[in-house]
Amino acid sequence: MTETDHIILGHLERHKGIDNAIAADQLARMVGLTTRNLRRRIRALIEHHGALIGSTRKQPSGYWIIVDPDELAIASASLMNLAVSLIKRAAVIRKVAVEEIFNQMRLV
Repeated sequence: MTETDHIILGHLERHKGIDNAIAADQLARMVGLTTRNLRRRIRALIEHHGALIGSTRKQPSGYWIIVDPDELAIASASLMNLAVSLIKRAAVIRKVAVEEIFNQMRLV
């Protein structure tokens, strides 16, 4: 884990629970990153270090430390909705059915 990752987690510790979410642009400024790089670091914290960081695009949008099963469900649903949206988009631009994209994913 990088020093920047520790700094991000330190700031997020003050934002426990969805009601205390911090906007991505605000957190990025505090850490000294672009919002794009912040998203990359948060993705790495979740995927490689198991950090329980929630995010949502619904207002109030932002990042927070997940504190209970309800928030875990909210964060997970948000990610699943994003995944489905991206798969639909891929199907449209490839001019294929969504099921074909799912079948291709099973082969990988």
